[in-house]
Amino acid sequence: MNVAPQHFEVAWRPGAQAVLLLHERFVHSQTGGARACLKFVDLSRANLKGRNLAGADFTGAKLVQANLAGADLSNACLFGANMQKACLSRADLTRADLRGATLRGASVQRAMLAEADLRDGSLVRSKNGELIPLTFGAGNADSPRRK
Repeated sequence: MNVAPQHFEVAWRPGAQAVLLLHERFVHSQTGGARACLKFVDLSRANLKGRNLAGADFTGAKLVQANLAGADLSNACLFGANMQKACLSRADLTRADLRGATLRGASVQRAMLAEADLRDGSLVRSKNGELIPLTFGAGNADSPRRK
């Protein structure tokens, strides 16, 4: 498993590259691998073209203008993810959880969406025993505002 650094062009996202490398090991059933958990991580403009991200968790992640062309996102959790203007051309989103995901302006030419869950959905949090819709700062899926 030799992953060239150009696969992840934005190195200023602390720890994200290491998480993706461990996920590569996970999907290939190699020792030391771990399923990628990138919940609420800002991966805007990330170059993830052709990456095997099957089963990864991107709940609430910001993937604005990310390049996911040809990526394997089968069985991935993209619940509430912001993928505005992302390139998903030829991506495999088979059985992906896309509930509540924002795909406005995204390129999905020849993407595989078989059995993908495209229902409406929203992220919520508990406050004083009640569920409250999770709100985001400017540009949607930014860091959650604390109230």
